[in-house]
Amino acid sequence: MKQMLLLISFFLCVHIYADSDLEQATKVAEMGFKQYMSESTTPRGIDDLEISDPMTIRNATLGEPIEIMELTPASIVNYKQGDGVSKLLTTHCAYYFPVLLYGKVRMLMGVYKYLNLGHKHYEIGSLSYVWLAKEFVKIKEQNPKIANHKMIFAECYAANAMVFSFPELDNQNLQFIDFKGDKATRAPQYSNLSTSDELVKIMEGNIHEDIKKGVKK
Repeated sequence: MKQMLLLISFFLCVHIYADSDLEQATKVAEMGFKQYMSESTTPRGIDDLEISDPMTIRNATLGEPIEIMELTPASIVNYKQGDGVSKLLTTHCAYYFPVLLYGKVRMLMGVYKYLNLGHKHYEIGSLSYVWLAKEFVKIKEQNPKIANHKMIFAECYAANAMVFSFPELDNQNLQFIDFKGDKATRAPQYSNLSTSDELVKIMEGNIHEDIKKGVKK
């Protein structure tokens, strides 16, 4: 699992500049994934995929990106009831690209914007998160009516929280992803979406008082 979190060094050398963040991130993901899949031996980082024949990973494809948003202690502590998800989560210039095998998400490729020598560009930073990929599958399966809607994701370790939302539905829906370290703690039910108003109260209760004092306006 650990080697899956530190990705192949050549990924970090793939740089592309494009008109938009998503366009740039997508091109970087496609190029890096193609190079990864072209390795002469079995591609690295697939030990936890529970695949009987590791070479079937050659049939994998990239899915639609999931935007990784920023969730900070400050946005939680200063949230006002009714603000909604758009006030709670902000753009982070990062994406998870699902790696699909026969149509099912098996792991996630993380593409992030970095600053290097005064220039910002996207690089592939990870190819792993098998357990989180499984949770994304559960979310889609338990919400078949909105499975094709855009989903966004965010995490805040200070608040002990990972969350997801479907912004095309409304500005309120938000739900936790249960986790502990790098493992999902149980098989949660995702079909009943909560709201940002409800979840902020829980997250704020998880933040240490010293942190709250430092970020409260």
